[in-house]
Amino acid sequence: SDVCSSDLENMAAADLEALGGFQRNVGSLQRSVIAAISSASDARSRIGMYRRSAQEAPVDNAKLVADAERLDDEIEEILNELRGGRESTDIPPPSINDRVGYVAGRIRLSSTRPTKTQLEQYDLVNGEFQAVLTRLRKLIDVDMPALEKALDAAGAPLVQGQVPGGRSAEEEDGGDGGGI
Repeated sequence: SDVCSSDLENMAAADLEALGGFQRNVGSLQRSVIAAISSASDARSRIGMYRRSAQEAPVDNAKLVADAERLDDEIEEILNELRGGRESTDIPPPSINDRVGYVAGRIRLSSTRPTKTQLEQYDLVNGEFQAVLTRLRKLIDVDMPALEKALDAAGAPLVQGQVPGGRSAEEEDGGDGGGI
């Protein structure tokens, strides 16, 4: 049902304020979830490059490959929670993105203050999202740079977009300072 301007005019100021604040919160959460999905997708591509680099490292690469596979498993799990995906059930549970979209759709054209259920749904999905976001940030800010550094130290091929830098020119020329 469309919202008539008279419905909004007749809403109590406090109800209108509560609705507007809730709509802003839900919109912000929805944008954050979409941005997190994009960041996680980019991280998944980069982790795939790390795995190929680890496999080509000129040293005993079992630990590097295992680390890359562990990050790959973690990013898949994060993406699955954010946007849904590869569940082994016939009816997969709704993803965080699905649930935020559901709340957003219910309140977008609302002319009443948010219901207790809508507020609870928002709090629940926001709490779940914050926990997944914390894991995503650790993966991107801590785990991936650590693996990149380990790959570089092992002499593995650089991945696209990686800035060379772990090995100094001295290390690469044998360490005698003689250059060539």
